[in-house]
Amino acid sequence: MIDLVSPITAIAEKIPSPLPASTLGTLPGFDAALPLADIVGGDPSLLFRHVEQLEHTGTLIDDVVSSSTGPILSAGADLFSIAQDFLTYAVTRAAALGNPLTAPAAAIDVSAEALRSVAEAEQRLLVLEQELAPFAAQLESLVADSEPMATPVSSAPVDSPVFQAASMSAPASVPALPAAEPGEAAPHDSVVTAPPNSEESSGANPAGQAAVAAAKSQLGTPYVWGGSQPGGFDCSGLTSWAYGQAGVEIPRTAENQAVGRQVSFDELQAGDLAVWDGHVAMYAEDGMMIEAGDPVQMNPVRTENIGMGFQGFWRPTG
Repeated sequence: MIDLVSPITAIAEKIPSPLPASTLGTLPGFDAALPLADIVGGDPSLLFRHVEQLEHTGTLIDDVVSSSTGPILSAGADLFSIAQDFLTYAVTRAAALGNPLTAPAAAIDVSAEALRSVAEAEQRLLVLEQELAPFAAQLESLVADSEPMATPVSSAPVDSPVFQAASMSAPASVPALPAAEPGEAAPHDSVVTAPPNSEESSGANPAGQAAVAAAKSQLGTPYVWGGSQPGGFDCSGLTSWAYGQAGVEIPRTAENQAVGRQVSFDELQAGDLAVWDGHVAMYAEDGMMIEAGDPVQMNPVRTENIGMGFQGFWRPTG
């Protein structure tokens, strides 16, 4: 007796299921972050940035999964059709299988058709694998792009004053180091308490001085994540806007504002930028710098920003 069930079962087991939807689901509310930030003197923008990135990544994953449904369902339909065609062929040979004279040949034909049908199903799966390869690449890219989110909060780069606000609220906890010797750059990850040589920092940079004047006109402006216009600034929004008022275009994000010429502490002039991986401030002379905390404010020059990598002092016009 010819086994018709096994070939059909083998093909049916190859029918793929659509990819499951992402398990991100609906994120909880984070409204409590705002009053909590007011209590501790911090800024919740880092949290909101991660939440926004997570929601955006989840949406992209859902889009990729949704786009892959078509090829998967099409492959499933083709496999079902292959199984159905084999069953139809076997039924047409049923009469021959019941005749002792034709049964041996019919049995060979049905067995050969079963093997051919299973091979065709396997080939269709290979085609599906090729069709799904671009979707798999997109998902892998999303995973790679989201890896920075796994960085601990204490060192995650972010264009906001979330760490800087904490450092400004408790300056006594950060040890002040002696002023740099002439010709020597101030050490990284330290607080700088002495201004650079006044002769070095005097008006040799008109564009920088104009940028400082523009930035100072915004003192007291509240911090707004993504803000880049009067009424609300984030750190790099303030510096890029201020330089724009001076007729100089610089990149928008903090980590990309390490442009122009890198300078030492002793060389600082008005408008030079102190750049971290996720924060930026503008030197305003007399050992002070202006930055978009909450609000825009003046603070002593420092090279530490609670765990962020310091990229140095930069002169965009250099």
